[in-house]
Amino acid sequence: MTEANDNVVEAHREADQSPRSYSTAFDKMTKGDHNDLIGLVAYARYKQMVRDEVLQGQRTAGTPKNPSDQVVEFYRNAARQELQTFAANAIDEAAEEIQQSALLDRINSATSEIQRHISDSTGALRAITTNVIAWAFTLLITLLAFLLLQQPELFERFRDSFDSYVDAPAEESDIQLSDQ
Repeated sequence: MTEANDNVVEAHREADQSPRSYSTAFDKMTKGDHNDLIGLVAYARYKQMVRDEVLQGQRTAGTPKNPSDQVVEFYRNAARQELQTFAANAIDEAAEEIQQSALLDRINSATSEIQRHISDSTGALRAITTNVIAWAFTLLITLLAFLLLQQPELFERFRDSFDSYVDAPAEESDIQLSDQ
């Protein structure tokens, strides 16, 4: 048994010292850039195909996989098309949400503008100024009415001038009608 164990240990030493072969599929699919999304998707699709071949008995598991340049380009082109389709579908699905978001942004902007306009128009200083002017105008009318009532001749003159002003256009129109 010791001789058999020695043979196994020797075989492992030889295997460890021999250059190991490994699959170059990942490096070829990603073209050396391990962040290349197209290459990563191409590699995933390639590995899926390898798995299917192993399950169907067309390939031996564990053997190095070194795809040709044509196979690499086929999978990269397929991955590029798949990613473009995915992006187009994602945009189509998001289009309605994007439009609704843009509409809500416009509504919120208009609402803010209206609120700002109302705040500017109804500020405390503006309200106080408007009320003071209205109060002064009311006071002036009241004072005028009071003075007119206190002095009857002023009131009579005011009433006569007001009546002549109101009656004057009516008399002119009567004259014009009678001339025709």
